[in-house]
Amino acid sequence: MNKLKLTVTEAKQKMLLDYGGLYSTNNVADLLGIDHPCVTDMRKRNELLAISVDGKWKYPVFQFQGNRIIPGITRIIKILCSRDGMFWDACLFLLNKHDALVMDDGTCITPIEGIKSGKNIDLIASLAYGRFDQTAN
Repeated sequence: MNKLKLTVTEAKQKMLLDYGGLYSTNNVADLLGIDHPCVTDMRKRNELLAISVDGKWKYPVFQFQGNRIIPGITRIIKILCSRDGMFWDACLFLLNKHDALVMDDGTCITPIEGIKSGKNIDLIASLAYGRFDQTAN
């Protein structure tokens, strides 16, 4: 059982590393040009996806583009994280390909790719609401 738990933890860490890793609160504050309390307020309002690691808040890099939050992602985060403990569910949703999100060439993309492209935000929000409804049962 411990080996399985370790494997799951390692898989989660790898998933985050594959998408850029994690920023500290100070990194996010510097990146966005705001102060530490503003970052904390954004996290509390579910405007940023965050996880506590060793008692410190960390923020997945994939939600940023350059020195800003990806336009449209806050809307999706608010849907996905409207309940406590939804961090990993939100990451899984955002980072896994979805059959409903298809490029012109027929390839499926992840919701985060769709959000970054600026397309399909309403569809992604609808899928996120559907995901929330499934986890609430």
